[in-house]
Amino acid sequence: MRALGLKVLLNRIWVSFRCFQGAKNFAFSLLLLMVFMQGAAFAHPHIFVQAKLKLDFSDHRFSGVVQQWEFDELFSAAASADYDSNKNGTLDPGEGKTLWDEVIQPWKKFNYFTNAILNFRGYAPEKASNQSVFLKGETVVSEFKAEFNGPPATNDWTMILVAVFDPANYVSTEVNYQDIEILHAEDLEVEYFDDDASTLPQFSGRPVETHALYVRYRKKS
Repeated sequence: MRALGLKVLLNRIWVSFRCFQGAKNFAFSLLLLMVFMQGAAFAHPHIFVQAKLKLDFSDHRFSGVVQQWEFDELFSAAASADYDSNKNGTLDPGEGKTLWDEVIQPWKKFNYFTNAILNFRGYAPEKASNQSVFLKGETVVSEFKAEFNGPPATNDWTMILVAVFDPANYVSTEVNYQDIEILHAEDLEVEYFDDDASTLPQFSGRPVETHALYVRYRKKS
C-alpha cells in the first residue's frame, strides 16, 4: 500500500505546487524532489479519467455541465487506501467529501478542467455543485455540475464551445463526445457536434489533440 498511498501524495503535491494549497500531512520537500526527478512532470498524464457529460439548458440558458468522472485503477486504489478511514471497503459520504475537498476541489483554480468559449472568449464556470465521490466496485467516481451562467435563449442562435481537459495534461480526460446528453426545456432547441478544436487560440499549444463540443441553442419558433 505504500506505493499506492504515494500516488495520492504525488497528486496532492501537484495540487499544492499549482494551487499553493492541498492535502495535509505529507512530506512536501521529498516528494516534490521526486516529481522533478521524473523529468517533465506536467507534460505527461499521471491520472486518467473517463468522463461522461450532460449539457444543462433546463433554465432556458446554458447553466452548466453535469459530469461523471471515473478514475483509473491506480488512482482509485490509492484514494481508497488513503480515504477509506474506517476500512469498510467503500467511501462513506464523509470520506468522499474529504477526498473532494482535498484533491478535487483545488482544481477549481483550473475550472475543474471544464473549458468553454462564448463570444470568442474563454468562459469559466462559477462553481461546482451537487458534488459526490464514491466507489463503484473498485473505481473512484466523482459526480458534480460545473455551473455556468450563460446568456438566456433568444430567437437567435447563441453559440458556445465546451471541452473538458487539463491544460497542463497532468490529468488525462477521455470523453465520449458521441454520447452526450442534453437537458433542456421543451420550448428550447439545442444542436451540437464534436470536432477538433486544437487550432483555436484558446486551446493551442497542448501536446495532444483537443476535441470539443460546438453547441448552439435558441427558443423554438
